[in-house]
Amino acid sequence: CSSDLDNKETAGTKFELAEHLEEIAAEIYTLIAKRFPDDAKTRQIFERMAEEERQHAERIRMFKTRYLTNPKKFHEVLLDVELIRSLIAEGETLKTILDRSPELSHNEAMGLMFKIEEKFATAHAHCMASSSDPEVRQLFELLSKQDRQHAELLAKQNA
Repeated sequence: CSSDLDNKETAGTKFELAEHLEEIAAEIYTLIAKRFPDDAKTRQIFERMAEEERQHAERIRMFKTRYLTNPKKFHEVLLDVELIRSLIAEGETLKTILDRSPELSHNEAMGLMFKIEEKFATAHAHCMASSSDPEVRQLFELLSKQDRQHAELLAKQNA
């Protein structure tokens, strides 16, 4: 998150980008879930993950609202805008690939999303470690922990 020290983006924009990233993850999980209409267990795992990503987006949205109504409560918001934008671009590319690609096996889907969750967890941890505000750190610590839990579940399903 140190690449954002010039603070060109507003805090609201930074939170919107982080929220958008979570929404893209939910969309990816939804796209993958639809590929398993005859495999209820796999479909339900991906549907649950999509819902949890939507909850992550909602947490960020609520946090942003709190921040915008009381900006003095928070210190400078340091989020690595370039990192978030690169993950958004990667997510959009993945959505396009999923729209165009043929079949996706259970193991391919689990492995693909394991890698995505690992990247998200690392990005959230990076933002958490760089933030000077304890509440921002706490938010991204929670998101990172949940991403790691997702990755663990995906790894178990892929075993």
